[in-house]
Amino acid sequence: MRGSSSPTRFPLLNELRAILAEDPPFCSGTFELPAQAFELYYGRTDAKFLDFTKSESDSEALRELVAACESAKFGRGTETVLDETYRKAWKMDPENFKSGLDVDGCGLVDVVQTGLLPKNTLRNIRAELYKLNVYGEGAFFKSHKDTPRGGNMFGSLVVVMPTQHKGGELIIRHDSQKWTVDAATLLSDRESSLAYIAFFSDVEHEVLPVTSGHRVTLTYNLFYTWDTSTRLLRGLLDDPEFLPAGGTLGFGLRHGYPFPKLWDSMMSDPLECLQRWLKGSDHNLFQACTEVGLEPLLRLIHDGNEYTVLLDGMVDLADDLEDGESAERVLIHEGGGIVVKSLNFEDDSDDGSDESDDDTDCGCSGHETLEVYWVTEWGASNGVCSERVTYGNEASIEHIYADVCLIVEVGAAAYRVQSTSEDAADVGGIRGEEQASADVARAGEQEEEVTGERQLVVATSGSGEETGNVAERRGGGDSDDGASTGAT
Repeated sequence: MRGSSSPTRFPLLNELRAILAEDPPFCSGTFELPAQAFELYYGRTDAKFLDFTKSESDSEALRELVAACESAKFGRGTETVLDETYRKAWKMDPENFKSGLDVDGCGLVDVVQTGLLPKNTLRNIRAELYKLNVYGEGAFFKSHKDTPRGGNMFGSLVVVMPTQHKGGELIIRHDSQKWTVDAATLLSDRESSLAYIAFFSDVEHEVLPVTSGHRVTLTYNLFYTWDTSTRLLRGLLDDPEFLPAGGTLGFGLRHGYPFPKLWDSMMSDPLECLQRWLKGSDHNLFQACTEVGLEPLLRLIHDGNEYTVLLDGMVDLADDLEDGESAERVLIHEGGGIVVKSLNFEDDSDDGSDESDDDTDCGCSGHETLEVYWVTEWGASNGVCSERVTYGNEASIEHIYADVCLIVEVGAAAYRVQSTSEDAADVGGIRGEEQASADVARAGEQEEEVTGERQLVVATSGSGEETGNVAERRGGGDSDDGASTGAT
């Protein structure tokens, strides 16, 4: 059973379905630019110049451009074919012309990234010029999908120049829905603007016949690139000398978060909400780990007198401590804590720099010990505390502090080099990955932050935080294909 889209008795479920269905797989709009962006130079032996903003009064210049082009082919299976019953248009390869348009420098790529990719993704976009296409009267391109050119290509950007024409609407079909983008209408009163549309490679699209004039487009292939954290992490994972047998990496968080100064069992666990609160470099780190196929885990770490203990949540110690028993022993035996042996990359030995080999010889036999290579220090910005009553000659309140860290397990080099290569090859066109990554962090930073001081986490008894251009909307625009199938 593939599922059903029929209305249910749950209004919120019906609304959720509608919202997901309404999210179009493309973005489009108009973009105002200075005059030089609309200049075109072409011709190796007989150089020509064309100003698209003046093409209405210089139709001869457009005819000369067509004469310099070749008939446009397209991909069919493993072949590139010429079939004017399926596609009728002209094309010019990028080595044969020079455009004044800089899609990166003018900010258009940024607009496309905002329109296509989820808000919190760490992936960026790189646009690579693919083709110039001209659709004269009667030219068209029947419905087709693009074939990604390279593992990290995920879509296409089509720029429509402000040449006078009618027809040539782009029809987009996806998931039983249909959109129409009419660039000629969008540009009818915008002499110094271009129209753009960007869409994912799995989107079916069609160029309707041009009824008059010339529709001129520049098509760019869109590729994923990575932010610095992701790039560096991926580079480390690809290095066979980095943790060749695998291991665990630890990171201290760099930002402060609104933890309670004193926690008790009536409160929710701080870690339950922290993933949504992450910001800045902490958020980027979490996302980077996810992007390269690792599973980041937010954990509490308690630095006791005897042992350093890793916890997957807050522990209420009010009734668990016996006379003379240390808090960390209870965290291990009753709270499921793991004894941490801290290591660093500056020390070439396997002994670690902070803990001795006697860490496990402490009455904790039978309990897990974890070696952690700390990339950044923990304990500077975030922590929480709980308290418990201890009994001796006199009853007193003891506070047990824990700090927040991020832990990630790294596989052996032989496995991870292969898997990261496969991950990179699978990136193109997979929009679901982007949506999944975006769900990681919807930062709610409305609460007052507690920063600077380490906070009490575990309680024990004792005494003791538009550019100026028009980006019309996501969905609704005209397109050229920019893949091995040919540019629209």
